[in-house]
Amino acid sequence: MAKSKTTVENNTVIDAPVFNGISVDALQKGFEKATEINKQNIEALVESVSVITKGLEVIGSESVNFAKQAFEEGVKVGKALMAVKSPQDFATLQSDYTRAAFDQFVGQAAKLNDLSMTAMKNAYAPINERVTAVTKVVQKARFH
Repeated sequence: MAKSKTTVENNTVIDAPVFNGISVDALQKGFEKATEINKQNIEALVESVSVITKGLEVIGSESVNFAKQAFEEGVKVGKALMAVKSPQDFATLQSDYTRAAFDQFVGQAAKLNDLSMTAMKNAYAPINERVTAVTKVVQKARFH
């Protein structure tokens, strides 16, 4: 096994083993760098999960509020339908309610889509940052 000169903490130069042309010191620094990268990757993953959890809470709350409002509106219209005096009034009220309910549903679907896209974009940001950082490290190591 080959040896290389390595400086230790007290500035003493010693002969250190070399494996396939790489010193033990370089291997140790590589492992330390890999450990740090993995730690940062896990932190980014935890942050991403936290962000998506918050986004899902907002989406869930919005869905429950919409369902509650739609149910209350349906009950109100149902009572009004029972009180109408003519079939024409019944058809008009029912048609107006159906149109309004559909429009509200379409609006709510668009709102939930926007909330979902924002949550996913925000959740992906920490992971994207880590991919960019790791790519730079790999490119730097590759060209040295």
